[in-house]
Amino acid sequence: ATDYKSSNFFSISSFICSLIFLLFYQRNYRFKENIKRSLAHPYGFFVDLRDRRIISILNSTVIGIFSNLMVAILLAALAFYYRDNLLFEEVATVITVPLGAKEIYLTILQSPLRIMLFILCCLYLAQYMVALLLRFMDFFTETKPRFRQLVAMCNWAGAPLILLLPLSMFSLHLLPYASVPSMIYYVLIIFFCWYNFRLGSGIRVFFLIHSYKVLLILVLIYAIPVCIFLFLNGNNYELIDYLSLLREAGNLF
Repeated sequence: ATDYKSSNFFSISSFICSLIFLLFYQRNYRFKENIKRSLAHPYGFFVDLRDRRIISILNSTVIGIFSNLMVAILLAALAFYYRDNLLFEEVATVITVPLGAKEIYLTILQSPLRIMLFILCCLYLAQYMVALLLRFMDFFTETKPRFRQLVAMCNWAGAPLILLLPLSMFSLHLLPYASVPSMIYYVLIIFFCWYNFRLGSGIRVFFLIHSYKVLLILVLIYAIPVCIFLFLNGNNYELIDYLSLLREAGNLF
C-alpha cells in the first residue's frame, strides 16, 4: 500500500514544475519557437543548433531539466510504489550490495523527494556523459562540435519527453490498477526509442556521418555503462544468472 502522506507528492511536484515551465514558455518567445521547431522539424533544428543559431544555453538547460524531470517523476513513482515489493527489493539488493551502495539505496528510498532528485541527477548527468563521449569522437571525424553544443543536442533530443507530464502527474494514483504498470512500461519504451531516434538524427547532423555509424555509436553509448558495471563486479556471471532467474520467477513474488 502507498503511504497516504506521500501519495500526492508526485502530482504536486509535476503540477508546480509544469506551472514554472509554462510561465517560462509564455514569457520567452524564442523558447516557444524552439520547442515548436524541435518537435516539428528535428533535422533542421539540429542544423541550426550545429551552426549556433538562435539556440541559447538557458533554453537548452530548461528543456533538458524539465524533460528529464518528467521521466524522473514517473520512474520515482514506480520505485516508491514498489519499494516494499519483494522482487524489487531483491533485485536492488543484488545490484547495490556488490557496489557497496546498499546503505545509500535504503536512504534514498525513504523519501519520494530523494528518489526523484536522485533519478533526475542520474538522467541529466547521463546526458553530459553522452556528450562527453561524443566529444572524444571529434578526433575521428571532420567536424569539431563544441561540448556545449553536444550537451544542447542531448537536451533537445529529449524535448518530446515533456509530453509525459499527464502520466507523470497521475502515475502513482493509477498504479494500483492491474493493467497500468504494463502500459507505463510500454510508454517508456516508446519514448526511449523516440529519444534515441532524435539523438541519432542529431549525431548524424553534427558529425555528418552515415546512419549505420550512428547506430554503432548508439550501441556503444549504452554498452559502455554495462561493461563498466560488469568490470566493477569482477565479471561476476553468477550475478547475471541470478538476475535472469529473478526475472523468470517474477510471477512468484
